[in-house]
Amino acid sequence: RSMAVTAFHRHTISVEDVGEIEATEQLENDYELYVEVKKLPKKYRDVIYLYYYEEMPIKDIAKILGRKEATIKTQFVRGRNLLGERLKGERENERDG
Repeated sequence: RSMAVTAFHRHTISVEDVGEIEATEQLENDYELYVEVKKLPKKYRDVIYLYYYEEMPIKDIAKILGRKEATIKTQFVRGRNLLGERLKGERENERDG
């Protein structure tokens, strides 16, 4: 049985391909985020990394880093805000350039 290749079939992709494309895009986004996290000042980078990548609660991060929980919370918020500003700037640069 021969299959004619129609215009419709040439311009469609399988569900599996969609999943692979989405996974690839997610990996690229995750890598970009990781690169930006690594660029943060150390006091913010450590807290952000431990919280998001190691999934540690603030209380445990404070113990590990030998800092007060309030200090860790402040560094977390400031680090996350700084990261958000940088990512927003990256997106604006990509859009403009």
